[in-house]
Amino acid sequence: MVLCRFDGRCTNRNCTFDHTNQSSRSFQQKVCTPAAPHLARPCSFFLRGNCTAGANCKFSHSVPNRPPAPPAKICSFFLQGKCKRGNACQFSHGQSGGQQAVIAGDGPAKRVCSFYLRGACTNGTSCKFLHEGTPDLSKPNQASRPPPAVVSKTWRDDLTEIYSSGVGDVYSIDVECVASGRGHRDRVVGRIAMVDSDCNLVYDRIVNPKLDGVTVVSYLERLTGLKKEICDEGVDLKTAVEGLKEKLPNNALLVGQGIHHDIEWLSLKEGIDFARKFDIADMFKLRVKDKIVDGLSVPRYRFFSLRHTVLALMGVDMQSADHNPVDDAAFSVKLFLKYKDAEEGLLKAVRESVSRAQVTRSFADRWVVLEGVMMGADAYRKVAQARFIWKWWGERKGGKR
Repeated sequence: MVLCRFDGRCTNRNCTFDHTNQSSRSFQQKVCTPAAPHLARPCSFFLRGNCTAGANCKFSHSVPNRPPAPPAKICSFFLQGKCKRGNACQFSHGQSGGQQAVIAGDGPAKRVCSFYLRGACTNGTSCKFLHEGTPDLSKPNQASRPPPAVVSKTWRDDLTEIYSSGVGDVYSIDVECVASGRGHRDRVVGRIAMVDSDCNLVYDRIVNPKLDGVTVVSYLERLTGLKKEICDEGVDLKTAVEGLKEKLPNNALLVGQGIHHDIEWLSLKEGIDFARKFDIADMFKLRVKDKIVDGLSVPRYRFFSLRHTVLALMGVDMQSADHNPVDDAAFSVKLFLKYKDAEEGLLKAVRESVSRAQVTRSFADRWVVLEGVMMGADAYRKVAQARFIWKWWGERKGGKR
């Protein structure tokens, strides 16, 4: 018989070649001898019941000790009384974490009302969950929460109330200010303008702040159109306001964009110098995502400038050149009279149109600092950043030298 060329290394138990070599026989015997049960791995075929090697199998035929199976999860459908698998369900129909999950009884299982256990269920006997056990009133619950926030009145409610009080004609006032300091709030009145409901100019007066002992740092000519020569021919603020009161009926309705600021500048009193006021910015404000404060929903709004609103709805850039208070007052009246009786559906479409219009940059965005005067609250941060960059560039340039 031909000798096996794998003599000493042959692992084929059914090999037809001669294995007369001693090393081969010892190796064959070593291969065919089953390993010790405690050293061999479990036979996967034996565990499935189809091992054909029998006693000659080199793997263990003993059943390994397996760790106990973890407890089954609670059946969520059983907790809702909707499980249709019964005993065939692979999930547990018992308890979860030592706490009674369901209450046994006739019919499908029901959960215990979590609000009842906190003493906060408002459904009473109509609740679809069980009211069993003793409520723990020491825990915070919904009953101890503050009441929902009161919904504030809309601008239409305010306008209805205004007209029901018997106001007269519509007027609009706009004030132009010059700078008395370097800050964005350092302003004094430089011009006063007022128009009636037909947009006719009723009053227009230049104010000279120097007559009131105020030093003017800048007339902000690029914004206001005022110059030193123009204001020097003006009158003092008290005389200008008295002249305005003579032209303004005491039953008038004052409208405008941020009209309360103009009223404060001129120290006018509502109910004495005029009847009521209305801010047209409330007509076009767009509600955005509410803010949650202490569990309550607080509405937030996006406001638009008068220039942006007029440009989006009328196609007119009212401030393409100097800022004219007469134009501001006239466009305020036009917007108010056009949309004060509009339906809410139309106003909603108008607000969406205004919000989607191309962004109109304000003067403070275009001119952060004008003639050494801060034009907005954000100007301080921008100026500080500019100074830092300029200092850095100077040091870098100086280092190269």
